[in-house]
Amino acid sequence: MEFLLKPFMFTSDLVEDTVEVVISSGDLPWPQNVILCVPLLSSQVTLHEQAECLATQAFLRMHGLNFTLDERPNAEYMSVTAKLPLLKIDDHFVAGFDAITTYARLRIRKQLTSEQESAIRPYVEMINVTVRNAELYAAWVDDTNFRSVTAPRYGSPYPFPLNKILPLLKRVQIKAFLTENSPLASMDDVRESLNSDMKALSERLGPRPYFLDDLNTNELDALVYGHLTALLTSKLPEGNLTELVHRHQNLVQFCQRVDRKKEMGMNSELHTTTVVTSMRRLPPVVLKSDV
Repeated sequence: MEFLLKPFMFTSDLVEDTVEVVISSGDLPWPQNVILCVPLLSSQVTLHEQAECLATQAFLRMHGLNFTLDERPNAEYMSVTAKLPLLKIDDHFVAGFDAITTYARLRIRKQLTSEQESAIRPYVEMINVTVRNAELYAAWVDDTNFRSVTAPRYGSPYPFPLNKILPLLKRVQIKAFLTENSPLASMDDVRESLNSDMKALSERLGPRPYFLDDLNTNELDALVYGHLTALLTSKLPEGNLTELVHRHQNLVQFCQRVDRKKEMGMNSELHTTTVVTSMRRLPPVVLKSDV
C-alpha cells in the first residue's frame, strides 16, 4: 500500500479561480469568521512552510485583519495544491501567501500603484524562487538537516510507520522539483545563493524602515519578514543559515520592527485566536494501493 501524497507545486489556476469566486460578491467588509490553517507550529512545520505561514500572519495582522489561527497536523492535505497556509472563508479556501494577499488586497480595496508593483516585483520573485529553493534544499536535500530536523518534524503527528514513510516520500518530490527548477547542488551553493539574496535585500532596504514606504508595509515587507525570521530561528545544524542574515544588521532590525508593527496590528480592535486541532479529532489517514 502506498500513501497518496499531495503533488508538490507552487502555482495553480485552481487557487486563482478560488480567489475570483471568493471576491465575486463585491465590495464587502472583511469577513468575521476567517480561519488560517497552518501545520503545528511548535513541532511539525518545516523551514519553507514556516516562512510562508509567518509572512501570511504578518500581512494580515499589519493590515488589521482578524482571523483565527488553526494549527492542524493535516493542514497540507486540506489544500488542493498542498500550498500553505490555507485561508478558509465560509465554504471557500485560498491557499498560499500570494493568493491570500491577493484576496486580502482586493477585499479591502488596498492596491499598489503600477510603479510600486514594478519596484517590489523583482524582490518578490527572488524570494519566491531563489530563497525558497535554498530553504527547500537546506531542509530536505541535505542529509544531516533532513534526518536530524526535517524528517522528525514532518512525521511527528503520525504513528509508525507513516512518521518514517511520509517524510521520505515528500523528500523524493522536493528533490525532483529542485532538479527541474534549481541549479543548487550542495550546501555551499545554498549559502552562496542566500548570501547574494541577503545582500540584495539589504541594499534595497538601506536605512529605510520598510522596503517601499517609510510609514506603511506591503506584501514584500511581510514576505521578507517571514523568510528572514524563519532563517533567523532555524534549528538546522548544517549551513549556519542564521549567520547569513545576521551579516546585515538592517535586515535584523527590519524583522524586529515588523514584529512590533504586526503585534500592534495597525488596528486597536485586532483580535487573533489560536486553535490547535489534535490528531484524535481528525479522520484516519487513507492509504491507497493503486498509486
